[in-house]
Amino acid sequence: MRRLHLRCGSDLRDALSCTDWTGDFLEWSDPVCQGPIDAEWGDDTWVRRRAQFLSRGLGGGGTPERIAAQLRAQLDALERISRYDEVILWFEHDLYDQAILCRLLSRLRDREGLRGKLQLLSLDRHPDVPRFIGFGQLRPQQLAALRGTERLVRADQFDLAHRAWVALCADDPRNLQQLALQEGGSLPFLAGALTRHLQEFPSLVHGLSLTEALLLRAYENGATTPVEAFQQLTASLDPQPFLGDAMCWPIFRRLAEGTRPALSSYRGPREAQCLTAYGQRLAAGEGDWVRDHGLARDLGGVRLRGKRVPWRWDPDAGALVIAD
Repeated sequence: MRRLHLRCGSDLRDALSCTDWTGDFLEWSDPVCQGPIDAEWGDDTWVRRRAQFLSRGLGGGGTPERIAAQLRAQLDALERISRYDEVILWFEHDLYDQAILCRLLSRLRDREGLRGKLQLLSLDRHPDVPRFIGFGQLRPQQLAALRGTERLVRADQFDLAHRAWVALCADDPRNLQQLALQEGGSLPFLAGALTRHLQEFPSLVHGLSLTEALLLRAYENGATTPVEAFQQLTASLDPQPFLGDAMCWPIFRRLAEGTRPALSSYRGPREAQCLTAYGQRLAAGEGDWVRDHGLARDLGGVRLRGKRVPWRWDPDAGALVIAD
């Protein structure tokens, strides 16, 4: 049997090679939970726009040309997966994984020769890991023990993933919020992941995303560098961590910019950084980052621009609301 392991990163490549769960490995690592996306883009536009964002918006990811080549290679590899007898999709519960899973299942749902081959392996916990964040925490023998728990991707899962992908790409997030309210669907971790996405909209309280607010809290808790703040975010603060460290460093930099920075200057992940007086007020719910600085950010298909944005996250209601 020809088997392919498809994963949204490279973290399992070596570990799986140490098991008897043989197969080729395909990394699909375009972090569609960040930056601009559009369900109507063709592949050429997709590669160009995403490469531009990943090079500039996340920083340190290489030149647009190099990233574009990587994205094209992933797309080309995806076109060839029908040759396999079995494709194992390794996607845990968090927003990073679930967004990519929706992107892939939406793209593959009408592909000839794939129905009956795609197997989904998805977890939100593991008995050996007190705070389960992802498959990368598991040792080879623990990964091997999961064999047999993968399940064939069903038609209703393809359909839900497609609906979620279209909603993620839309410029109006209301359909996305409806999907986030539908707990217990055919993709059981999707609703929680979509809620975590909605929490990245600016809060009614202070204009910060949940990630931004939690990073300020980490400094209140005693962090002295971005590395320490990120470690707190992942280890305890974030209810559903989904960002890797390289995806977080631009957030520290952004919070240290503008006429009223919330953090002192960003000089690197391991260099000293602290809350400013303004950052302390923001953390206390006094002030508003959006009104003071404006936004130039894409959350899925929603473009947030300027000092008056149409959508805010209401933490008390647990919902996205239309801003005044």
